[in-house]
Amino acid sequence: MSVDLATVKRVARLARIAVTEEEAQRMTGELNGILGFVEQLSEVDVTGVEPMTSVMPMAMKKRVDAVTDGNKADDIVANAPNADRNFSWSRRSSNSGPPNICRAHTPNFESRFPS
Repeated sequence: MSVDLATVKRVARLARIAVTEEEAQRMTGELNGILGFVEQLSEVDVTGVEPMTSVMPMAMKKRVDAVTDGNKADDIVANAPNADRNFSWSRRSSNSGPPNICRAHTPNFESRFPS
């Protein structure tokens, strides 16, 4: 695959990068060099080669994939001027209507406040 000057300018425009004509010419050569190297890598026979995560063999650290509430509800509402049971509220600026209520992540929310 080869990259031409128009492609470099189009990619630069999509990335919102200002590129002069001189820079675009230089990038054309650089990108063609990179793509040439990638094509060389695709010619290498890798049958029977196991994927590696590191140069040194090591066991990957894994954590339990469990859903939690983060135990942060108290921290979230700690600086709120009005807070009760992990809720915070404030009056609207026009003082009309009910207060705006924000709920920090609360476990068992539905069971505490049935609809």
